[in-house]
Amino acid sequence: MKQNYLLLFLFGCVCTSFAQTFTDGGIDYNVTSSVVPRTVEVGSNEYFFGDAVIPTTVNDGTYDYEVTSIAASAFANNTYITSVSIPNTVTSIGDTAFAGCSSLATVTIGNGLSSLGAYVFNSCTLLTTVVLPNSVTTMGNGTFYGCSGLTSVTLPNAITAIPNNTFYNCSNLASITIPNTVESIGNSAFYSCTSLTALSVPSSVTSIGEFSFALCSGLTTVVLPESVTTIGVSAFESCSGLTTVTIPSTVTSIGDHAFYNCTNLTTVNCYISFPLTINANVFGNITLSACTLNVPVGLEGTYSFTPVWSDFGTINGTLSANTFDISENSKVYPNPTSNNITIETNNLTNVSLRVYDMNGREMMSSKLSEIKNTIDTSNLQKGIYIFAIASQEGSTIQKVVKK
Repeated sequence: MKQNYLLLFLFGCVCTSFAQTFTDGGIDYNVTSSVVPRTVEVGSNEYFFGDAVIPTTVNDGTYDYEVTSIAASAFANNTYITSVSIPNTVTSIGDTAFAGCSSLATVTIGNGLSSLGAYVFNSCTLLTTVVLPNSVTTMGNGTFYGCSGLTSVTLPNAITAIPNNTFYNCSNLASITIPNTVESIGNSAFYSCTSLTALSVPSSVTSIGEFSFALCSGLTTVVLPESVTTIGVSAFESCSGLTTVTIPSTVTSIGDHAFYNCTNLTTVNCYISFPLTINANVFGNITLSACTLNVPVGLEGTYSFTPVWSDFGTINGTLSANTFDISENSKVYPNPTSNNITIETNNLTNVSLRVYDMNGREMMSSKLSEIKNTIDTSNLQKGIYIFAIASQEGSTIQKVVKK
């Protein structure tokens, strides 16, 4: 029994040592390792007042400890802290560490930081400029959520993603340089950044998230690089100042409401070699009859028979593209036809067919997986139809008469 009590006593001592907190220089710390090398994290400091200069080492009266991290919510909702200087020894900052610090105006971060938690500077409305060192490789969601006073941020060149809500409602953010290591821009990443007037998306980015630039009313021109494959739901919704959009040939999907309510849109440059099927709300609440759609040379006819795209007032085949007219590589017969029609394709890959009536309504679609394909047209009424054939190499359209 005495042995059990002794074990419990020793266990209690160990737990107490790891739960140890102390104050040095007016800042509270939690011991994270009581054995060499001894380390601490910056602990709960809700009532710290003034400028917080976090040193590389602190002392509890007996031992020196290296400061290696800032705990989650360490200064959360502290309305008295005005600035913070973080040393090179700190490698991580926990979730919401400075969230709600409404008087925090200056942040200096050392070159040892590797990870930022979620919503670290949420609603720090007096912050104007922040430089994140290149040592940072991961960022949590919402790092600068609601930092309405933020005008500029230097992002580290090692991150591969701009997470969800990173700059949500940073209404004074006027410009941002996205590093060429970034592959994705998260949902609502720049939502309601109303002062953002220029956007340069590097060729490393493959996806634009949902609502990523929604309500960025200061944007006038958006040029997406030949790497982007997906444009998310409402990605540019209500960008009321947007006049020109360039969509690269690599895009394979455009989400609903992607450009909804971009009321000043006048020009869309679309390099996609075969028009995507999109919902009308993609360009909803826009007078498309007053807009110009520029497409690759020779594809204006195809776009003019594709729903939604056909609603543009002017369709010009003026863009250069790495595609060619595949009419010489495809045959459609007999024409006129009564029931079945044969489509032959030669030296083409990923071939597909879409059939439209003269009102631009899609009547059928199918993959053409064989060199010689038989298409049943018995369900089509008598009339003239547009057969649009697309492949990885290019596209062509032909009029077919159904008897």
